[in-house]
Amino acid sequence: MTETLLLEIPLPDGARRTPMDLEMLKAMLHAIVCQRFECDERSERAILELEQAGWSVHLGPTWLAVGRRRGQVEQAYGKTPDEAIERLHGYLRHETGFGCP
Repeated sequence: MTETLLLEIPLPDGARRTPMDLEMLKAMLHAIVCQRFECDERSERAILELEQAGWSVHLGPTWLAVGRRRGQVEQAYGKTPDEAIERLHGYLRHETGFGCP
């Protein structure tokens, strides 16, 4: 990428600003830019076909929470980290009782 854009982003009162948090924000914004501007023509054709078939197509970042135990892997998605973790927690609590397969 050749151009750099500087943004000002308001953070909630009391928000942590550790170096790791700032790197995460930078990575998320970079992913959004890549998703928006690096969509190749195959994806654009697929989106156009879906829209012509009546679908409304939305692309956006999501959070993925992954739980692993003894070779078992479970995943849950959410719009926020809390939502993804809550979904994973609820699913695993319901499905496994935290200890029963």
